[in-house]
Amino acid sequence: MKGPSTRACDEPVGSLRTGQSWWESALENVLNVGSGVIVAMLAWHFIITPIWGFKLTIYENFKLTVLMTVISLIRGMIWRRYFNNRMVTRMGQWKKRKKLNLL
Repeated sequence: MKGPSTRACDEPVGSLRTGQSWWESALENVLNVGSGVIVAMLAWHFIITPIWGFKLTIYENFKLTVLMTVISLIRGMIWRRYFNNRMVTRMGQWKKRKKLNLL
């Protein structure tokens, strides 16, 4: 089963695949941001709040962290797909030029 927007980045160029599928990008992004959530919550609760004197409960901290995590996941997927699609487009152009002996 293919995810949304599984276009040319899933197609091989020669014997090499040119990029990640949408699902691979999503998994990488979730793992990256998910590990960041844990670090951010621990840093916020044990380092930042004592130094600056913020008074937040664990639940308030969790809600704030979840909001920022969702924003980060969306931002990461947008950038990853933009650059991945851009790379695939350039790879296709390069392959056409090579085929036409322009390189």
